[in-house]
Amino acid sequence: MKQKEPNSLPAIPISVDVEKLTELIPEKTTLLFFMTWLKHDRNATDAYLELHPGVSVKTANVCGSRMLSKVDKKALLYAFGLTESFYMTQLQAGAEATKIVDDGEGFTEVPDHSVRRQYHKVVGELLGVETKDQTVTINLPSPIYGGKSMPKE
Repeated sequence: MKQKEPNSLPAIPISVDVEKLTELIPEKTTLLFFMTWLKHDRNATDAYLELHPGVSVKTANVCGSRMLSKVDKKALLYAFGLTESFYMTQLQAGAEATKIVDDGEGFTEVPDHSVRRQYHKVVGELLGVETKDQTVTINLPSPIYGGKSMPKE
């Protein structure tokens, strides 16, 4: 019998708030499946087999996948602790990234601009000052035109 490899996702936090999940997944059958899926280390086939013991593995594989597709992504993110607050905290940490370099006199911590740029890009898109095509949109008065914006062509 082939041993299952563990999923690469982090373990589910024990303190999942069932009330919050109920808000995110109001349909009881889907919520029960989701909780069983978490219990089975994110294995939809095993979760479906537990809830429907009379079906074949092939059927459980297909139906488990279908059930999982009904789960709102926000519920998945919440179950793993990936909230808006976590996201913003990570953005801030990334925007302040540093690295250690050897400056010839020893090791020094310096800003890691290549990492910071990626985080700044995300924040810029969220704030609406950058677009996905990497253009920056800033409307500032131009000193060339006496403090007025450039004329439109």
